[in-house]
Amino acid sequence: MGVFKNIFINALVYPIAYNFRDNVKEGGYLWGFLHEGSNYGDATFHPNMKDGFLKSYLWALRNPCHNAYYADFVEGEESNFKGTGTCKYGNDILSWRTFKCSDTGDNNGKVLDFEKSRFGEQDITFIRTDKDGNVQNCYRKSNCAVTKFLGWLKVRRIREGHEKGLMQRQNNFSLFNYNDNKVEFEKWLKIPFKTIVI
Repeated sequence: MGVFKNIFINALVYPIAYNFRDNVKEGGYLWGFLHEGSNYGDATFHPNMKDGFLKSYLWALRNPCHNAYYADFVEGEESNFKGTGTCKYGNDILSWRTFKCSDTGDNNGKVLDFEKSRFGEQDITFIRTDKDGNVQNCYRKSNCAVTKFLGWLKVRRIREGHEKGLMQRQNNFSLFNYNDNKVEFEKWLKIPFKTIVI
């Protein structure tokens, strides 16, 4: 019930906080709706992911769910990795298969960074031991693929498994202008995938 109450409060108060965002005092009442990891704000505030009112408003409505999800998080160590993964660059198969953009350094830009992106598949298991000594059997299965779609490059991400001991599921896609990415995409296509077993 608390999560729905917080979403309702955000729906009403966030537009006010956003309107005064340049004049809000740090630590003040409205500050929490913009920045803090409270029931309302977001501890990992990324302005480049929340440009414009509509986009940031949707994030504000999401924050109570996000913060409630991580409320039970306990620090821990991951070990005993087993499984397989595919990639074209590097050897990292422990991280989720995902993409990065060269113009922003995250996944919110317009130009794909094919060398730093983790396109391919992942299927691993591991053990997580939290600081209280509790042991959890975990897994990560993910896939990130880029394909040409009319005048676009479509990046599709599918993932299911554990991150920080909590279950996550994701299934989405992003579109990138083909002409902005054509040269690097054509280079990337010529490189074969390699399979890594751990």
